[in-house]
Amino acid sequence: AQATSAQASWQGICGRRAEPGSMAHGRTKICLAIAALLLLVGFVFLIVSGTVGRNAKVHFDISDSRSSALHVTRQHACGFTLYVDAAADCNAVYASTNVESASGSPVHLINACSDIQEQWAKGFNPPIRPLGHFFLPQENSSTVTGKYSVGSTAPVWTKDKCAPGGSSIPYFLASVGIFVIALLACVVSGVLFCVEHCCVGSGKTDAVEDAESTTAVGQP
Repeated sequence: AQATSAQASWQGICGRRAEPGSMAHGRTKICLAIAALLLLVGFVFLIVSGTVGRNAKVHFDISDSRSSALHVTRQHACGFTLYVDAAADCNAVYASTNVESASGSPVHLINACSDIQEQWAKGFNPPIRPLGHFFLPQENSSTVTGKYSVGSTAPVWTKDKCAPGGSSIPYFLASVGIFVIALLACVVSGVLFCVEHCCVGSGKTDAVEDAESTTAVGQP
């Protein structure tokens, strides 16, 4: 009785049969094609979710330079982070790096050689790592703005700590969103495959039962 009830349930979903050449059979092929497409899309999105964070675009105020001017305004209140080639001796470069404010006073540079290398920095060309951080000094109770100078024995990259795109968090959230879409696509694909398989199986079972019933009726 339970088997008959389950079979009736599948027949309610799928219909009596999916005969070759019938409209139901055509719909079955379309559903399977959609399921296969969703599965492919899911795998593609999984790959994209793993690479989106590495392709983050970061704006640098100074790029690949040993000596440059840095134009500082009040909008740079978060300070700056200096980066150096990941293959360089970070501590040696730090010891030779100097930052001067617009008034000519030296600015303290905090050693960041032990900081964790961000994911986007690993995929940068060339790969870079944090060298140091500095904040805007105060003179006469006001933030010193204007033309700062950054000098080092090795090329450095300077980035505003508060600049849009300077954080990897938005890219991480984007990769999570794409990953969720990929999982949903794979789940829907699996459901479609399962439903269509059960429908086709139900159709085949019905055909066998009908054939047996016809044989039984025809017997003397």
